[in-house]
Amino acid sequence: MNIDTIKYANHIDFDKAQIQYIETSRGCPFKCSYCLASLELSVRYFELKKVKENILDLINKNAKIFKFLDRTFNLNTKHSKEIINFIIENHKPGNVFQFEITGDILKDELLDLVHTAPKGLFRFEIGIQSTNLKTNQEVDRIQNTEKLFEIIKTIQKNGIVDLHLDLIAGLPYENLESFKNTFNQTFNLKSKELQLGFLKMLPGTKIRKEANKHNYEYQKTSPYEIIRNNHLSSEDIKSIKTVEEVLERYWNKGFMNKSMEYIIKDPFEFFLNFGKYYESKYSWFDYQLGDLFTRILEFTNDRFDPKIKELLIYDYLNYHNCKPKKWWEPISKSERNNILRSFSMTNNEYTIDELYKYAIVEKVTNYIICVYKPNNKNIYVVQNV
Repeated sequence: MNIDTIKYANHIDFDKAQIQYIETSRGCPFKCSYCLASLELSVRYFELKKVKENILDLINKNAKIFKFLDRTFNLNTKHSKEIINFIIENHKPGNVFQFEITGDILKDELLDLVHTAPKGLFRFEIGIQSTNLKTNQEVDRIQNTEKLFEIIKTIQKNGIVDLHLDLIAGLPYENLESFKNTFNQTFNLKSKELQLGFLKMLPGTKIRKEANKHNYEYQKTSPYEIIRNNHLSSEDIKSIKTVEEVLERYWNKGFMNKSMEYIIKDPFEFFLNFGKYYESKYSWFDYQLGDLFTRILEFTNDRFDPKIKELLIYDYLNYHNCKPKKWWEPISKSERNNILRSFSMTNNEYTIDELYKYAIVEKVTNYIICVYKPNNKNIYVVQNV
């Protein structure tokens, strides 16, 4: 059908707290065999004027989060630049706009424009899916992984755009060792979020029609998720799901990244081993924030590295904007007062009264002083006070 004949709603029941879904095009030029978009015959664009009117209408009604449904938003650079530039000129504080980007075809001119925006205004979702060349060839996925990683590193270095990277477990020829390699390569890019998804054998897709080729077993009802194939056993899938549980809570939430970067040497093995430990003692659905910190500290205690606890306390204090509930044994009141008095003599930013009122002081290998003064939180790690 002619997509310009589609009538948009007038947002009568508009909820500004919800994600606002917008599309500027339909279809995808790529033919990845697991994706329904591969069945589209062409890419069709909505009238740009109407798209802008809809975006502006939602912005003016104080909508905050926008997610564009275009399968490859950056396919047409001229079109993409029009939308990006319009958003930069018309956005309001608190707006976030997310796009699905095909990273290895992202043009410098579009990237340069995006990097003129305020930090956090744009969020790119980039599918990596697999770094195994044979796997990508089998699912008709065209991807220059080396170039893709270079572009992702450029985006990370600029620090303007938040990145959400995607992987798919269960693709052909990707056994557990291969998936571990894909996971580690992708995790080491240190994106803000890494989504670990599982292959869905969607009706109508090429991969489902050829399911017998790799002996796929999958759910017969929605979401049609993989159970096993020739390359991954059901136990392998279970292990990857354990990794996903830890990844979601301990990385994607973003509240202990300094600690995680210090602790993790082999990402996949760490997530898997910690996940198995966690599942042997706790439920994934029964915890408070402090529990996540104490449980990873329990797991890493055998390394007898006091810096781990220090980083965990630092991350915990840094995550909160007011004094949080402690999960560790605090220092004595007299030691706290002595440290604050000594600190005030070398730091003129706060009076001693302000420090007594707003500061938390803790000690592991160094003293951590976190001042929760309204609208002015600062955290210090000091040795000699």
